[in-house]
Amino acid sequence: MKESHGFAAKPTLTGEKVVLRRFNDGDLPAIRAVLLDPEARILTGSVHDEAAANAPEPPDEEELLLDWYCNRNDQADRLDLAVTDKVTGECVGEAVLNEWDPRQRELQLPHLHRPERS
Repeated sequence: MKESHGFAAKPTLTGEKVVLRRFNDGDLPAIRAVLLDPEARILTGSVHDEAAANAPEPPDEEELLLDWYCNRNDQADRLDLAVTDKVTGECVGEAVLNEWDPRQRELQLPHLHRPERS
């Protein structure tokens, strides 16, 4: 059994321009687009060079992403929140708190968002 670290509660946090909230099924197309961005693929370590970053999506990737994001709200050892545009409600990325180390009082705060649109 995973240690919870107090991340079982999934709050909604409202800011001036964005809302951080639990993931829902409607977020998958938007977060998938963010994760398929070639620069994001390199920066997240999903791939290690430009050729791989620009390669077509593997056939099972959509199913793997669906499985991953459908269970984020059930994880008590981490906090995964969709970052949404406050005006449109559209998912534009994610923010995560994970790998909490109580002795060192530190954790990881990875975040990912789509590139700005022109």
